[in-house]
Amino acid sequence: MGINFQLSINKGIKSMKRKIAISCRVALLSVIAFGQMSVLSQKVPQSVFGAWQDVMAIQPREQLDIRLMNGKGLKGTVDAVTDTEISVSHEGKIVGAERSDIKQVYRVTQKRSNRPVIFGAIIGAVVGIGGTAAVAATNGADGIRAGAAVLPVVGTLTGALVGLAFRNKTKKVLIFEQN
Repeated sequence: MGINFQLSINKGIKSMKRKIAISCRVALLSVIAFGQMSVLSQKVPQSVFGAWQDVMAIQPREQLDIRLMNGKGLKGTVDAVTDTEISVSHEGKIVGAERSDIKQVYRVTQKRSNRPVIFGAIIGAVVGIGGTAAVAATNGADGIRAGAAVLPVVGTLTGALVGLAFRNKTKKVLIFEQN
């Protein structure tokens, strides 16, 4: 009986050692796999976007937004672009920046859309129709009811004018970036 007991203890120890070895292997493989996945999922930062030739192709009088390496910015219309610098005109002053001092150059364009005007007109018309319905539901004088018929037109025009105020937006497009 003593021998059988010792054999079963040895089998139990071998079984436990095997389980520990398998667990260590699985843990090691999962750490390696996770490390590779995290390295693969990281994006490599792009050091340069565009080329200076793209900036040199900008026509005079185009709107630009320039970000400098020191964190400051220049906004204005293009006056001149050379191999080494760019100059912009802002509020009557011409300001230049060396190419090595520039971090980003954005082209500023007008983004025009009629959508806000249309949405404003529709919302104004709905409000005007609602006002007309509310006046018609009340027992008001005939003059008030006749005036309420104009509410949809007034609402449409007011909504269109409010939409027109939100129509002109600018859009910045990155054309050059360096570190």
